Amino acid sequence: MHDSTLKTSQSSASASNDFVANVRRERIGVLGGAFDPPHLAHLRLGEVAVEQLGLDRLIIVPTGNTPRKSNTLSFAEHRLSMAWLTFKDLKQAQIDDCEILRSGTSYSFDTLTYLKNSYQKADFYLIVGADQANVFDSWYRWEEILHLATLAVADRQTAEQPLGARSAQGLELNEYKWHNKALTQNIRDKQNLRLITGQSDIVVKLSMPSMQVSATHIRRLVKAGANISEFVTPAVLSYIQSHSLYN
Repeated sequence: MHDSTLKTSQSSASASNDFVANVRRERIGVLGGAFDPPHLAHLRLGEVAVEQLGLDRLIIVPTGNTPRKSNTLSFAEHRLSMAWLTFKDLKQAQIDDCEILRSGTSYSFDTLTYLKNSYQKADFYLIVGADQANVFDSWYRWEEILHLATLAVADRQTAEQPLGARSAQGLELNEYKWHNKALTQNIRDKQNLRLITGQSDIVVKLSMPSMQVSATHIRRLVKAGANISEFVTPAVLSYIQSHSLYN
């Protein structure tokens, strides 16, 4: 009786351990920006990241007091509201106000550290545009960021680039024409990428169609009294109008 009970217990423990070992780690994308206002390219980038990276969660982080932006940003409450209105129909998306609430200068390193502590059993992807990737090695503690997350760079799709994320390992590193030479060389010098990050890839590429839109251009159009309905969601357009933003 005792032996039978012991064997059953051991069998259950073994099955439990096998289950835990096979549990898939959550995949979380982090998309930061001023979102002043958020536009359809932001939304499409979020959708592409979810599709191509297989994200379980997409965390949208409107910037706080960042060294890369002037003090001309709209009030945080407006940018948070517009971000929610833009991404509300993307079920994986959630808005996080951690940078808005953080005192002092807000850095991506701090945000990723905070999120890693909040979701300890997850793999993170920091989603950036090609323009940001080109200056990535000027970011605060950028090498440490690569310990915290895989860099996922939105790259305009061409006929030679298949859909889906691509690895930055080996010869494929040469395909990253959008990348600055310093970062590319730094990655190439690391013979084993697992020495700098626990994840298999340090950089992946997101194939995204070109969308000619920017928040700066939208604000100028609003100020000029022009129609911006082709650049933002109807809900954001209504919000901008009802709050007389950018006039």
